[in-house]
Amino acid sequence: MKQNQLAAIEAQLSKGFDAFYGKAWVPRLREEQSKLAPNAPLDARWDVDVKLASWLLREGKVTEAIEVLASVYRAQGGGPDRGLDLIKQRAIANLRLAEQENCVCEQGGETCIFPFEPNSQHTKRDGATRAAQLLVQGLEWNPRDLHSIWLLNLCHMALGRFPEGVPVLFRIDPRRLESEFDIGRLENIAPSLGLQRRACAGGAIVDDFDGDGDFDADGLIDLYVSNYSGANRLHHNQGNGKFVDRAADLGVLEPIESFATWWFDVNNDGWLDLFVDNHADRDRTGDVAAYYKNGTTGSDSARVSMNIGGARFADESQQLRIARPYFPMRSLAVTWPLGKSVEHFDNVPLDQVVSITEGNGTFQVVPTTPIVFK
Repeated sequence: MKQNQLAAIEAQLSKGFDAFYGKAWVPRLREEQSKLAPNAPLDARWDVDVKLASWLLREGKVTEAIEVLASVYRAQGGGPDRGLDLIKQRAIANLRLAEQENCVCEQGGETCIFPFEPNSQHTKRDGATRAAQLLVQGLEWNPRDLHSIWLLNLCHMALGRFPEGVPVLFRIDPRRLESEFDIGRLENIAPSLGLQRRACAGGAIVDDFDGDGDFDADGLIDLYVSNYSGANRLHHNQGNGKFVDRAADLGVLEPIESFATWWFDVNNDGWLDLFVDNHADRDRTGDVAAYYKNGTTGSDSARVSMNIGGARFADESQQLRIARPYFPMRSLAVTWPLGKSVEHFDNVPLDQVVSITEGNGTFQVVPTTPIVFK
C-alpha cells in the first residue's frame, strides 16, 4: 500500500518542475523553442537551447541533449567566446553517454572504479572518443583549462589509451596518480548481494556492534539507504551473503524526499531507532506558517521511527515534534490583515514560537516544553 502511495506521489511530482522528479521542463522549453522566430537574437536561442539540453541530460535523454548542443554550436559560429563553453558542455554530454552505456547499463565488479583496469575500460567507445576530441578542440583555445585537461586524461583512461594517447602538452604524469600506500583494489559486489539499486541516494547507514547493536540484534550488518527520488530501502542481512529489502513491511519507506539518515537509540531501550531527514527543493515558507498555525506540515517532513523489538518500526515523528518543516530565517516581515502596515523584526530566534502584536514593534518568545528522554 505504501509503495503504491509513493508511486502515485512520484507520478504527480513528475508532472511539475521539481528539480529531481519534474518532467515538465522539457516540453515547456520545447514550446519556447518553437515560438522563437527564425531571425531571433542568438542570445535568446542560446538561453532556451542550453537550458533544454541541461534538462534532457537530467532526464537521461543524452543523445537528444548532444544533438541540441551541437545545433547551438553550429548556429553561433564556433568562435572562442561562447563556443568554448559549448565545447566543454558537449564533451561532458558525451561523457554522460559513455557512462550511461558502459557504467550504468553494463555494471560489473570493476565498473567505474578508479584507476581504470582493463576490465573496467569502456567497450562502447563512441562517447569517450568524441568527448576526447571535443576537449582537445577546446584546449587549443584555452590550454590552461585544468578541468578540461583532467577530463581529457580520464577519457583516455576509460579508452585504455592512457598515458600514450593523451597529447604530451596535456598529459598527466602517471606517477602523480600513484598512491604512497598500496591498499589493494576494491571490487563492486553489490549486484551479487542484491544491493544494486538505481536512485538518487540521500544517505546510507550500516551498523555492526557485534550482535548487540544492529536493528534486530542478530549480529549481522544491516543497511538502510535513504533516497531522494524513490522509496527508501532497509536491506536486511540474511546471513548467507544476501540482503532482502524489508523497508515496506517494517514501515520505513518514507519520507518521500529523503536525505541524511542515522541509526541511534532515541529512548535508550537497547534497540536502534531510525532518523531520516527530509529535503524539499522548494520554498517552504507556507509549510512553516501552517505548522505554527495548526500543527500540520503541508508537505512531507523528517521522520523518527522507533524500533519495536526488532520486529517493526513505529513512526513517532509527531510526538517528538520532528514532523515539521524547517526554514531558518534571520529576519521576519509581518504584513497585517488590512495590508496597511508592515513590520520588520531582526534577530528572530530559531525554533521558537513568537508572539507579535500589531504596532508594538517587538516580539515575545512563547515558552515551549522540550521533550527529554530519561
